Amino acid sequence: MFTILMSLWACNSTPIISGTVEDIWNNPIEGAMVQMEGSGTKQTTDSAGKFSFELNNVEAGNLRFRAGHADFIHDVEVVVYAPEMEGTTLDNIEFDLYPKPNEKGFYAVGTTEYTLLKSGELVDVTSTFKTLYGLARVNDVKLTSTKPSFVYHSSLRKEEIKQTNLGVYKLKFQEKEAMVGLVGETEVELDMWIPEGKAIPFNLRSLDQEEMYLIEFPDDLTKGVYAFSGRYIEGKDNADKLPKELQVAYTFEVK
Repeated sequence: MFTILMSLWACNSTPIISGTVEDIWNNPIEGAMVQMEGSGTKQTTDSAGKFSFELNNVEAGNLRFRAGHADFIHDVEVVVYAPEMEGTTLDNIEFDLYPKPNEKGFYAVGTTEYTLLKSGELVDVTSTFKTLYGLARVNDVKLTSTKPSFVYHSSLRKEEIKQTNLGVYKLKFQEKEAMVGLVGETEVELDMWIPEGKAIPFNLRSLDQEEMYLIEFPDDLTKGVYAFSGRYIEGKDNADKLPKELQVAYTFEVK
C-alpha cells in the first residue's frame, strides 16, 4: 500500500481521478473492481485496465481506493486529496496486483510468472554424540535475481509465522563428516545438503488479503542453494511442534 499526494483542483467541472490496474508484470487486468472506500462507489476496469471516478462532494483528506479481482490479491492505495486548491491536475493511481496462488506454499516471483517451490523432507545422520540434519535432494528451481521475492500462501497468521522462526538458510552439499562415537572419531558418509550457517534475514510483509505474504531480502544473496524451513533445520527436536507446512524444507537456487 502506498500513499499518493494529489492536488485535484475543481474549476467549473467535477474533479476526476483515474488510474490503471495491472499485474506485477505490467499486464492490464480487465474486469477488476475498484472501490473508493466509505463511499460505496465502484468502477470496473476496461480491457486496458483503466478506471475513473468523479469526486462529487468529497472532503479533503485521505481517500482509500481498493482494487480486487477473483484471480488476484487485493491492493489498497491511499490518496491525499486537496480539492480547495485552484487549477486542474489529474494524477494517476496505479495498482500492481499479485496473482492469487491456488495452493498453500512458497512461490518464486519470476519475470513473467510464479514458480512453486516443492517441499522436501529433512533427513538426519546420527552418531552417539552428534546428529546432523539436512536434505537428500533439492529442487531444480533456479533464479537469476540475487534479490528474489516470494509470495507465501500460508495457513498461518503473521504472528504465528514469526513464532515458528521461519528461516532461510544457505545450503552446502557435504559428502562426509567426522563424527565422534563410543570408539572414537569416525568419518561418516553423509551425501546430503546441510546448512552452511545461521538463518539469513528477510522481510515478511502482509499483502492485502488474509494468509498472503510477500518475502523480500534486504541484501543480495550469493550464488548457491537455499531453503525455507522452520527452526528444526538446525535441530529436529521441535519438528512435531511446528505447523505441518513448516515441517519440511522448500529449496531454490540462485544462479
